[in-house]
Amino acid sequence: MALSDSYKLCRHLFICWVFGLFLQLTYSFNFDLQSPIVIHDTFDKVGSHFGASVSLVSPESAPGWIVIAAPKADVPLANYSKIKEPGLLWRCSLGLDQSNNCSILNIDPIGERDIKIGKVPKEVIHRDRKDYGMLGASMSAGHPNSSRFVVCSSRWANQKYKEHHLMNGLCYWLPKSELFSHNSSIFDFSHRLTPLVNASRQAYTLANANGQSLERRFDWAFGQAGFSVDLSVKNELLIGAPGILEWAGSVIQYSDYDPIKLNHPHRRFNQKDWTFAKVLVTRAQTGITRKLINYFDYFGYAVTSGRFFKLKSNQTQYASGAPRGNALGGKVLLFSFKEEISDTAPDDSLNFLVNPIIGESGNFFGSYFGSTLAALDVNGDGLDELLVGAPLYEVTVPVIGEFVNISDTSENMFTSGDEGCVFVYFSLGEDFSRDPQEICGESRTGARFGSAISLLGDINHDGFQGKSCWNGKFLGQTHKVKLNR
Repeated sequence: MALSDSYKLCRHLFICWVFGLFLQLTYSFNFDLQSPIVIHDTFDKVGSHFGASVSLVSPESAPGWIVIAAPKADVPLANYSKIKEPGLLWRCSLGLDQSNNCSILNIDPIGERDIKIGKVPKEVIHRDRKDYGMLGASMSAGHPNSSRFVVCSSRWANQKYKEHHLMNGLCYWLPKSELFSHNSSIFDFSHRLTPLVNASRQAYTLANANGQSLERRFDWAFGQAGFSVDLSVKNELLIGAPGILEWAGSVIQYSDYDPIKLNHPHRRFNQKDWTFAKVLVTRAQTGITRKLINYFDYFGYAVTSGRFFKLKSNQTQYASGAPRGNALGGKVLLFSFKEEISDTAPDDSLNFLVNPIIGESGNFFGSYFGSTLAALDVNGDGLDELLVGAPLYEVTVPVIGEFVNISDTSENMFTSGDEGCVFVYFSLGEDFSRDPQEICGESRTGARFGSAISLLGDINHDGFQGKSCWNGKFLGQTHKVKLNR
């Protein structure tokens, strides 16, 4: 394997890819290679995308559990018999007993229906359409000390109007303790998060100086809330919605704490059921006004949180990618939420911390820089570094004037492109270094290295956190790397 001078692999690699599902192994000094737990997809139909996302969760006592998503699976329940491919979650034990160790995690046993439970305001009444919802394509178990688990269905549609299916997106949350219960049906209506169903915000009308209506534009109608999701150390939930406002994109925050008195629970917070106390849908217009976000940038495509900079405030700091921003070169925006925010009209709720991180060379064009993100303290200085994936990044510069034989359908059709890289930006206390370290895997054409980034923890006990980067197309490999700093 050709290695970049900017990083080293930690001895040997444990290569594991759960998709479909199979495992690939190489030698490693701190993994059990003799008796791996292999979870085969004998449950779903072909094409269910079993293993498209996974989440490890552990109760207070062993064994741990793994939640496996099959976002294109059908649900074998009577209420879902007429719903096509809504997506399905499996809960599998990682104990010693390998027999019948997986069961359906029935996050919502009720099929499509009108949502009119309790005293619901008229403007937020909606009707489920779960077909092709991609449940499980994004999920988060948050910090090990977090009390919640969140999973989303970003293609869930609100069919309140017969002539329109509004792809608002839907997320579910539940206490982690319920993941380990013997009851596989753990639905509670308060576990549904539908931040974009307000009828008055689905579209807006452009008008000229004389007040005459010109055209209708989409606002929340195709927001796809839950395309990305992050649970912070403080149990704050950030949801990416890249389709808001003509696909400029935006982010949504759920929290328990008052934005002004950060250490005091919000007045609506109830610790008995751990329901989120408040929701804030940020306005993408704010970023557009400041020329930080443009239409079709897909801000909210990826989200993460951490402590990146030395700030006086104790607020959580966030990062979100806009892979079509920067004239398709991609960019990442760093922000926190302002302390004084109206619950109902958050006109200017994001506090952008530093200039956006952008892909600056021609190789970044169309690379989807910012489509995957992760935050962790690489060098042990107490501040988190930012890992940014660009799975379509071209490691090798194509030859000018080179032509491709379009009749060639083999892997060698293209001589370069889509190799993919991950860029590591080190925190300097008040900003990031704009000279990142590059991790580019094997630089194989079409590998799409960096399609996913995951934090492993300190698996070799060297005092530093581990991280893994996924090749998304050909190899399906996970590389654990150690950065020099």
